[in-house]
Amino acid sequence: MDLKVMVMDSLVVLRVYCCISQLLLGQFGSNGNGNGQFSSPHGVAIDDDGHTLVLTYKGGDSCVYALSPDGKQVKLISGLNNPYGIVVVLDKDGCIYVTDYGNHRIMKH
Repeated sequence: MDLKVMVMDSLVVLRVYCCISQLLLGQFGSNGNGNGQFSSPHGVAIDDDGHTLVLTYKGGDSCVYALSPDGKQVKLISGLNNPYGIVVVLDKDGCIYVTDYGNHRIMKH
């Protein structure tokens, strides 16, 4: 298994690098509110099924999107308020936990 690291850069492009070779393996996204676009991303994680989870502000809503390995985008959690300093954690059952600072809660999906 190759160890990978994901980085969301200032151009709002999700880049995936190989930890061993340090080579860019792929990239996805751009700035905006459309499919495959992100605005003000705050967290990135990968679930056990290979979906990339991105916490982002999109179309007036702070939410978590899942990107499937084939590039399809699905909104998982919406209605977050000020989730800055976010940590997205996947537990052994595959649940996603998101700290929702502005609403004083932790969301589980």
